[in-house]
Amino acid sequence: MSWTRSLMPEYSPEAAFSSGPPHTNAMRRSSDITCPRSSLMTLDANLATASLVLEANEQKPFEAVLKHADKTFTGLPTLNSKALSSRFRSASGFLVDLLTPQLRRAHTNPMPLKNLQAGAIPLQHLGWLLEQPVQAVALHGAGVPVTVPQPARYAAHKLIIAQKRTGDPTKRRKDLVQAATLIEALSKADPFALADAVADAKSKGREGWARPLERSLAELQLKVEVA
Repeated sequence: MSWTRSLMPEYSPEAAFSSGPPHTNAMRRSSDITCPRSSLMTLDANLATASLVLEANEQKPFEAVLKHADKTFTGLPTLNSKALSSRFRSASGFLVDLLTPQLRRAHTNPMPLKNLQAGAIPLQHLGWLLEQPVQAVALHGAGVPVTVPQPARYAAHKLIIAQKRTGDPTKRRKDLVQAATLIEALSKADPFALADAVADAKSKGREGWARPLERSLAELQLKVEVA
């Protein structure tokens, strides 16, 4: 996830990444692909940090940073009453989740981000998604600079995550729609990046990576040619 300079000016934009879909809009423009509204609309934002130590010119709780944008944001309680909040919600229902790569199965959940007085949910595959991020612009007002995952990696990641979802089937369907939309765009705009991302993901392991990716492609009746 990304710290945006306008919303969160105290924090370095390189410290964290936006794992939402701003790059989907960029791909739509670059390849003249019409994206389904369901692949673009969201009522939450996932902010992912590759490090549990974030530097800031002025230390301020993450909730206070969010209140610069909407004073109604508040941290939601966790199952562990002593744990720091990793999810924040505004009065309108907009959710902001803090995420971090899972390095060990024994990691506590949420992981503490002491400089932000908040927690971050450790997620499998997130570290791979955050490698080699790109700069983009969120379509809000005059534009907000953000750091986002590579579109090709985002597509491959969505293919994997869709098969690991439990519970709400709506999120699974949205994962597949977003993956299919990006694959269609990338097949025309940057097919080599798409092939490289899929090949790299599959090389990470059979059961946790290649198999769910292949199942999603089969479900979508899509093929990605890998050299």
